[in-house]
Amino acid sequence: KRYGVDLPDVYARHLKQLFQTGGRRETAYSFLFRVKGDLRDLIAQWTGQHPYTIEQFMNEMAKSCRALGLRLARSERETRLDVAVLLTVQVMDHLREGGMLVAL
Repeated sequence: KRYGVDLPDVYARHLKQLFQTGGRRETAYSFLFRVKGDLRDLIAQWTGQHPYTIEQFMNEMAKSCRALGLRLARSERETRLDVAVLLTVQVMDHLREGGMLVAL
């Protein structure tokens, strides 16, 4: 709990732009968990943040997607890139606002 992240409500708006409600495509929740390892490591490298911190953001993103009932709207390649950008922005905002650096 101490090292967790709280995502603002505006985050849901961004997720709704990346994903869609309804349809038969893969759920955003399962997609995010499937690509979590690759994106976590890549974004940790870009931002200098510990992979654990990135994973916390991804877990919160996935939970929000599940709660909103979101599914993939575009190709996996496009979605992966969009998620990477959104996640990087969120992590950098977290750092700018004095977010905790986690050293494990």
